Amino acid sequence: MRKYYFAAVILCLVGLLLPAAAAEPVRVAFIDSGVSTKHLDAARVEAGENLIFPARDTEDRVGHGTATAGILLGSAELGIPALAADAVVVPLVCYDTYPTGVAARGDAALMADAIRRAVDVYGCRIINISMGIAAPDPALAAAVDYAEEMGVLIVSAVGNDYAESPDTAYYPAAYDSVVGVGAYDGAGAAAFSGRIGVSVVAPGVNIAAVTNRNEAKAVLRSGTSYACAYVSGVCADMLAADPSLCAAGLRAALYAAARDVGEPGFDAACGYGLVSAADGFVDVHPEDWFYDSVLTLSARGIMTGVSHTVFDPDGEMTYAGFLTLLWRACGAPGDAAAVWSAETGVSLADAADALAAPVSRENAAVLLWRYAAYLGMDRYRRAPADAFADSAAFSMEAVVPIAWAAANGIFRGTAARTFAPRAALTRAQAATLLTRLAAAAG
Repeated sequence: MRKYYFAAVILCLVGLLLPAAAAEPVRVAFIDSGVSTKHLDAARVEAGENLIFPARDTEDRVGHGTATAGILLGSAELGIPALAADAVVVPLVCYDTYPTGVAARGDAALMADAIRRAVDVYGCRIINISMGIAAPDPALAAAVDYAEEMGVLIVSAVGNDYAESPDTAYYPAAYDSVVGVGAYDGAGAAAFSGRIGVSVVAPGVNIAAVTNRNEAKAVLRSGTSYACAYVSGVCADMLAADPSLCAAGLRAALYAAARDVGEPGFDAACGYGLVSAADGFVDVHPEDWFYDSVLTLSARGIMTGVSHTVFDPDGEMTYAGFLTLLWRACGAPGDAAAVWSAETGVSLADAADALAAPVSRENAAVLLWRYAAYLGMDRYRRAPADAFADSAAFSMEAVVPIAWAAANGIFRGTAARTFAPRAALTRAQAATLLTRLAAAAG
């Protein structure tokens, strides 16, 4: 690793082909289905072009490109934090639809042309390709080599059909100079994630994504496409911090920062390891009691920071926010957390009036108690009634849930034998509760 990193740095110092002005944003090409700005900051989506239908604009008629670009850009409207606050995206459409609705996908030659145009016409420093071709192609390989020569990093998805087709390689992800990205599910490489050409893995299961629909709500997506966009966002943030990095240096820095999560060292399933923005939270440290919980939930796409660098562990968790965590943790069934929680009986009767308010510690216990019933967990084990000195302050409906949560190691006091039922649940506490609940559920 050190030799590789040293060689990469030398390449950057010798090349320095891309001196970046401080005022210039990091441009990231998204070779995809276009980008809709209905729920994105239009100022951060620069003019690109439609390579499938040149007379058309780059509006996303499919939804895939918006979902991937939104992971990098974030959406203030939908509550999705940006991974790269100083980046802009350039949509290059290689996937569209005919007026009949039938998909129109570009071939390897069109993808190769898009790569060259991203470099030469649009001045992009990173190229995100959340798609692939299931065979090597000379024109595509030449375009990949050209981007490398010009110091431009290509990040591409390794594919989602490992279970059905484990020997399939997707290009350009399988080319050596490309960062091939697999999906991480919180425990390892996702079952669907390809195993050929994997450089790193990133969160790729139940990821909150921006939609191209008019309805202003996030959707949850799973796949290496979204893990790929996640890595592009992290790389864009790294490049904004050090614009002198060329493709080789950026790759080396990325691989060096990846956390080993598979077999020791480099392995086919996880490559060099997990790329996680949680590792970059300035307010989350290895010695913190909530550190492992935050990293676990971030890697699984269940919980994000309030920005790409800040988790805000002491911030208050809202009622709606806590319901959303529970919803994501069980696979995000249905269309929305509020609908799911009401239909399943997880939410309290007066939840509609309290969604925006902070959730108290005792109400969180009640929600977990109801959620445990939804999961089919055993709820008979209880702590003694006097386990907490302030038990007289518990509301009637919270007594049993708190006793159950305490007996199962899910909830602990804020101090010796003190529960603090009316105190607002913090974000760090919420993260820890979910990981303890998962452990109790087995």
